Amino acid sequence: MGFGSREVGRNGEVQKGRMERDYVELRRLARGFYS
Repeated sequence: MGFGSREVGRNGEVQKGRMERDYVELRRLARGFYS
């Protein structure tokens, strides 16, 4: 149980970080288009 919960939590953190990185890249692209 504990291991499963920890694995899910770790995956959540990795996925969150990936989303944040994509969001930053999208903002950068948008800035380039609108500039």
